[in-house]
Amino acid sequence: VLLYGARVGARRFVTIGGALGFAGTVVGAATGLPISLALVGGAAH
Repeated sequence: VLLYGARVGARRFVTIGGALGFAGTVVGAATGLPISLALVGGAAH
């Protein structure tokens, strides 16, 4: 029972970690894109 609980807990932890990582990537892309575009646009001008 302990092994099963640990396995389910680990899977849940991995799922949460994956969701957080995905959310972080989305937020990073959303905030990083305008900045990089502004830098590229500024360099182009």
